[in-house]
Amino acid sequence: MGTRTQSKHRVISAELLGRIRAGKLKPGERLPSERALAAEYGVARLTARRALSDLEERGLVRRNGQRGTTVLDDLNREARTLTLLCSAAPFSITEETIRLVLQKAEDRDYGVRVIRVMENDEKPMLEALKVGNPTMIFGWPEEISPYGRLERAVRNAGDHVALIAGRIEGDPVPTVTCDDRRGVKMAVDHLRKAGHKKIALIAPNIDPAHSVLSVQIETWREAVCDVMNEDEMRRHCIAFDSQYAKHALIETFNRLKKYLRAAESDSVTALLCLTEELATAALAACRAKGRSVPDDMSIMEYAWTPRSELFNPPRTGVNPHLDRHVEIAFDLLEQCRAGKTPSGLHRLVRPELIERETVGPMMRSCPQVRAAGPGP
Repeated sequence: MGTRTQSKHRVISAELLGRIRAGKLKPGERLPSERALAAEYGVARLTARRALSDLEERGLVRRNGQRGTTVLDDLNREARTLTLLCSAAPFSITEETIRLVLQKAEDRDYGVRVIRVMENDEKPMLEALKVGNPTMIFGWPEEISPYGRLERAVRNAGDHVALIAGRIEGDPVPTVTCDDRRGVKMAVDHLRKAGHKKIALIAPNIDPAHSVLSVQIETWREAVCDVMNEDEMRRHCIAFDSQYAKHALIETFNRLKKYLRAAESDSVTALLCLTEELATAALAACRAKGRSVPDDMSIMEYAWTPRSELFNPPRTGVNPHLDRHVEIAFDLLEQCRAGKTPSGLHRLVRPELIERETVGPMMRSCPQVRAAGPGP
């Protein structure tokens, strides 16, 4: 009985929401009473009360005791407020996404509420999802359980949530990701054309539950397996715990120096870095060990953004086109909220190779690698 009651109250709240969105119930107007709803739908008053409470929790109506329940006067403003949920980790790609969302939202006459989520803190996201405003989630932070309360909340959110650069199994909500298989292969192919065979992968972590990262690592392994055996692929996939990638760039720099100094790196002539921060640390580590970029070591930056033009030298990389991610996410959200759910909720964005100055032809041999760097 509990399950039937719960589903019934959701049906009632969804139908009332439809009347509000269609303008049949306007701001300031009174909704049917609990007694009237109970009679209309053939349910107990408690079920009708839960339906009205659900709309109140989502910020759509105000309950005024004996005066009844009214549609909020500021509903239109609230309905045009987008909530952006993203990790509090200071990744440059997150900052770029926030900038693009703010820009696109202004173009479409949306206000924006940005919520940065701290590690192991799902509460702000859960509360935001209850409100019912259009919501975008950038990434699927690895510190959040992929099968916990947050995923259930997203699945239940229906038409007002879109994911960018992160996926949930089955794509239950609008989802936009980069075509990472194409992008990683594009990066490796470009390095191969320059003569590089053994290409190390510098990754923020190797969490198999991270939907996007797992595809990137798997594609790299497929692309280099003809020149690296299983042991070499394990040694040349340099992964960092999230604390290094997010909170201690200097630690990443120091660990990469050790990697470059180690004997196993002698045959590596190119580094494929999956974030701007890792590319920054890799470039600094190469310089610290006396290896010129790109003459002695080539560096390819995945997740390239226009910021990458500002470094010295400007970085060659793969542009995932975050601007297109955001534009498509807005389009999907608006279609779904208008009741025009498109067929297939997952969209892939085609990446683009950006050629700048950190990739050059392989000009040195392995013995020269050992001779290039100073001692510890």
